[in-house]
Amino acid sequence: MHGARQISRPCQNAAGGSGFPYESRGASKGGGTVEAAPMVFPVRYVSEGAAIQTTSRGLSGEGIAVRSLVPPSVGARVSMALYLPGNSKPEVAVGVVAASTHDRPVPAGFWVQFTAIDVAARERIAALVVEKARKARELRDARGFQRFHTQFTVRFRTAREVVREHAQNISRGGMFIQTRTPPPLDEVITVQLELPDGGSSATTSGLVMHRVTEDEAEQQGIVPGIGVQFLDADDQFRDRIDRYVEQLRTPSA
Repeated sequence: MHGARQISRPCQNAAGGSGFPYESRGASKGGGTVEAAPMVFPVRYVSEGAAIQTTSRGLSGEGIAVRSLVPPSVGARVSMALYLPGNSKPEVAVGVVAASTHDRPVPAGFWVQFTAIDVAARERIAALVVEKARKARELRDARGFQRFHTQFTVRFRTAREVVREHAQNISRGGMFIQTRTPPPLDEVITVQLELPDGGSSATTSGLVMHRVTEDEAEQQGIVPGIGVQFLDADDQFRDRIDRYVEQLRTPSA
């Protein structure tokens, strides 16, 4: 289904803790630590025979935390394309999975320690991490990409129901779905996007990162609904999202 692996592995965590290490991570040399800035952007990775389109959780000059419902095993080699904000082309990196966990719903995913990455790319990443860490502290917002107002039909499935709603905005990494019955934070849902491009439904998993109830919406004068981060999609999903967002970015005259 939409490119995700359908295999099951036991939970693994190379760090030995119950949480997923991305805010700090033991350095490979010298016993120091590496700070990773919370950051969300699209990531394509290839490992253990599967190519997956998902999103990040945090980034440093030494590695990256990736959200994935079925992460690769500790020690697995990973080839990655990192679609960093502000870059017209993805940065390419190779690394090894240093930590992997199946904790559900959060923080399922893995940490990759970079083993091969261009020096200039590492420098660009380091500069971005410093800037995003500063903004995250000031704004408490890890989103790396602009969101664009839009409206199209969305169906999302939780463990309890299937709901037909509408998208309010979208970015390369996620979207906001208007709904009066928002599921809980950190719940994993299946999302079907009826993009207005003439194609069939675009389907992916998603993680509920933000939630606005009807009461909160009325008090704040905003729309009730959920902010969803895209997870574990395929290349076709990524291509369609990117094309649609680009259309919103540069509307025809």
